[in-house]
Amino acid sequence: MWVRALGLLVGNSLWAAVLVVAAYMGGMAVGSALVARWGYRLERHARWYAGAEAVAALFALGTGPALALLTPLAAALGPAPLAGWGLPLAGRFAVAGLFLGLPTVALGVTLPVMVERAARSGALQARVAKLYAANTLGAMAGVVVTAYLALPNLGETGTLAAAATVGLGVALTAWVAEPRLPRAVAIAPRQRAGWSPWLVWPALFGFAALAAELVWTRILLLHLGSRVYAFALILAVYLLGLSLGSMLARRLPGDPRAALAFCQGLLALVMAAQVPLFAGFGDVLEALARLARPSGFAGLQLTLALGVMLLLLPATVLFGASFPLAVAAAPLPGSETARTGAVSAANTLGAIAGAIAGPLVLVPLVGTQRALLLLAAVGAVAALLLEGRRASRWLGGIALAGLAIIAVAVPPVAVLKGSAMISEGEVETISESASATVVVRRISDARGTWRSLELNGVNVAGTSTELRAIQRLQGHLPLLLAERPRHVLHIGFGSGGTAWAVSRHREVEAISIAEISPEVLAVSDSVFADVNFGVLRDPRVELIVNDGRNVLVAARRRWDAILSDSIHPVYAGNSALYTREYFELCRRRLAPGGVASMWLPMYSLTRESYLSILRAFWEVFPGTAVWYDPIVLNEFTVVTGVAEAGLVRVRWQALADPALADTLAEAGISRPELLAGMLLLGPREVAFLVTDEPPHVDDFPEVEYRSGRILDRERTWLENFQMLYAFRARSNPFAGLPAAWPEVAVHRDETIRAHLRQLGGRMGGGR
Repeated sequence: MWVRALGLLVGNSLWAAVLVVAAYMGGMAVGSALVARWGYRLERHARWYAGAEAVAALFALGTGPALALLTPLAAALGPAPLAGWGLPLAGRFAVAGLFLGLPTVALGVTLPVMVERAARSGALQARVAKLYAANTLGAMAGVVVTAYLALPNLGETGTLAAAATVGLGVALTAWVAEPRLPRAVAIAPRQRAGWSPWLVWPALFGFAALAAELVWTRILLLHLGSRVYAFALILAVYLLGLSLGSMLARRLPGDPRAALAFCQGLLALVMAAQVPLFAGFGDVLEALARLARPSGFAGLQLTLALGVMLLLLPATVLFGASFPLAVAAAPLPGSETARTGAVSAANTLGAIAGAIAGPLVLVPLVGTQRALLLLAAVGAVAALLLEGRRASRWLGGIALAGLAIIAVAVPPVAVLKGSAMISEGEVETISESASATVVVRRISDARGTWRSLELNGVNVAGTSTELRAIQRLQGHLPLLLAERPRHVLHIGFGSGGTAWAVSRHREVEAISIAEISPEVLAVSDSVFADVNFGVLRDPRVELIVNDGRNVLVAARRRWDAILSDSIHPVYAGNSALYTREYFELCRRRLAPGGVASMWLPMYSLTRESYLSILRAFWEVFPGTAVWYDPIVLNEFTVVTGVAEAGLVRVRWQALADPALADTLAEAGISRPELLAGMLLLGPREVAFLVTDEPPHVDDFPEVEYRSGRILDRERTWLENFQMLYAFRARSNPFAGLPAAWPEVAVHRDETIRAHLRQLGGRMGGGR
């Protein structure tokens, strides 16, 4: 929940997200380090634990006010995180640290402070394993309950309140129980744990564990898609494996250092075997689907979870066993609380380094597959160098040899090309970078031969007829509606077709393009030159590499048109660009007479989700209109809005500009009557349609979590299309239309009825 909240504050770019994770884990490392230094002095451990839990819970309740206090500070950092030698990015890290510092330090205290309190439960290895297993199993439950139950039903504030209630209940129970628990028995001298070079090992294990989780996620998203449930499922399986591994560590006999070396050698072999498994994972999922025959969303999630478990559990179990073994094996003096704190701090610091280096360094340098092999090599080296048995050294040597063979013999993108998301068509380009895996495919289907541009398995643009048309329409519509479109903000570059359409307007003096992925810019510039015609080299263009919402938060200027051309709102993080709060940001950044627009798909959205987004937009822009391009059957609408309700005012004379002729023709709006025939709902119809609907808001991200469960893409497309047609504008919604509205409306209705019949026929309904 804090990661979601901070995404709205410091941005959802990869750099900002990594820094949020680093700040979160950094606080936990500080908490563990404090216990390592001062924990030997503690008495009444359960009450210290209760205090730490209470601090975190109370801070959860104060999340909203804390965000409000920090928003002006975050806004002062500017819209470009990487400008000025990265100082704005460092500022975002500082803001995240201010927000997360106190509660995460408290959370870092909780595990080590309880180790000595549980001294009657057996040897140190067993006690740490038991506590770590319980804690991690609870974390997995937190992920599942939050993603699948709490957020869809309680919203963000309700979920935080529920989490805080649980935390306060735990704190109260621990506080009251302290006098009734058996007294801790000090087995080691009560002194602080000193520094030892051996702590490098748990740091390396933490580095490999978190970096591997991020690399696995990058690969699995190409199989599972980028909806919020894919992230939750992967993380839940990862945490389940850590918990099971910790339970296993309780049962491992003998010298913990020898067991640790053996686990690391076996881990290296398991991760080496993941390369061919990832390459064929699409076939594994298909086989599981045939066997399980899942019905509905729950069945699909369980089937996918089983597939992910088959792939990840062996490795994560070994990662989970390594932490309690490392605590037991650490050659550190001092109390067991202090020893656990020292190992936990080192492990967490390594995890922070893994969170940063995995996506920002390893993947851009060597790609996900070789990054996976390098992380596996950490385990192989540990098996060779730790004081283990001969079997561990054999495992380490075999693993290193196997990793070297795979690195040389297997194509470096084998783990990607096995993805179900890119199995169709011919893959022309695969570009792996820090923030995304960008794929360009050439596809031949009923629409002809066209290219698809995909970001982490999600189509963001393409060259099919309907995609080219919607890109051009998105560029032209708001500029034709704005009074004086001189300064334009375009959020989401895609293949650049919209930006090129904007650039053709003579009145435009400056185009600000906000794009979260620099790789999309690079690939589009090189591969889709026939769509964008090198628009990025237009002297009027200013590039801002950041997510659009953070640009609006931090901007100090106004634009005459703001074009929100984002990815589908059901994908993780994107619904923040479809909420009332986001539209309010747009309005504050619009100049007088300005126009805001958004791309709003009809598919994979429930009727309620579509209308809640439209209601949120209408509340901010009473002059809202919904447009559909009938040049060919398509799944998209464009929504435009102005500050005042009334007739739709178009600069009709601009359609005669020769500079616009080609791109207007691609969008099918070369004449006034053709443009007028694209309007489905005018301001009056929108107001009538959404009056009784709740708006989509930040606090209740129902689009991601409820529409994110939709499996039938075309049925939702048909239902939303039918709804919009039923409420279509019947009287003339335009001011000064140089064409006869009755004829325009008749032609529009005939075309849309034909599209509805075509869509119904595709679904077998014949409607």
